[in-house]
Amino acid sequence: KKHIPSNPNVTVREMPGAGGLIMANYLANQAPRDGSVIGNISPGLPTQVLIGLDTAQFDPQKFGYVGSPELSDFACTVTAASGIKTVDDAKAREVPVGGTGQITTPSYMPPIFNKLINTRFKVIEGYQSSGETYLAMDRNEIFGTCSRAETLVRSYQEKLKSGAYMVLFTLGRSRFEPLGGKVPTIYEFLSNQEDRQLMSFIRATAALGRPYAAPPGVAEDRLEALRKAFADTMKDPEFVADAKQQKIEVTYTAGADLQSMVADLSKTPKSIIDKASQLMPK
Repeated sequence: KKHIPSNPNVTVREMPGAGGLIMANYLANQAPRDGSVIGNISPGLPTQVLIGLDTAQFDPQKFGYVGSPELSDFACTVTAASGIKTVDDAKAREVPVGGTGQITTPSYMPPIFNKLINTRFKVIEGYQSSGETYLAMDRNEIFGTCSRAETLVRSYQEKLKSGAYMVLFTLGRSRFEPLGGKVPTIYEFLSNQEDRQLMSFIRATAALGRPYAAPPGVAEDRLEALRKAFADTMKDPEFVADAKQQKIEVTYTAGADLQSMVADLSKTPKSIIDKASQLMPK
């Protein structure tokens, strides 16, 4: 709050439900448009709207994007107890993985991998968070998850080092450095250019990171003040030290860049969007 003009108090309001859709609908249609409210948008929503998410009551291009503190990647991880060590193993045997809701990445991405690279992930729904999913892995209720790589590196580093968890692949264009650059990416298993283009559209959920946005219609000067405050926070020594203590890597993306990324998504060829719409929830 110290970087926002007039140093206002900040109140955090949890608004769970439908993978962030309830909050996004509120932000677009009910929240004040004076810059006093921002929301942490689910990064999957812009692509889901493009493929026809009929419960979305907003145009993602009209939000005023403030910034993201993190460039994200996703990783498909299995336990040692699963006996799965490679993608070929995941093609040969069924692998139960945890799901956290129909429009969330851990739920809808594994079937896409099954379609594109012939894995045999089986999504087991009912988990409320990635933390619950990892706990279920430790209990051998399930054998894996496809979720944020940053969470894995931050909270489960010891299990990675011990071999209790193994990452089969990530979704990035290049190998994920916090995992030592040794884990292959999904693109190394895709056989043609159309599948790569399709994956790039689908994985835009990762490219947007953890975007914060203001409602549509916020005055430009107030949106710019919020963007500046967010940028200043990302390099604030106190904030950086706190993130480091929590083993969180700050990889800032500017609000204007997020705005451009969402606009570029809308220019995706219709043939790719149509194909994605057959694979993604809506």
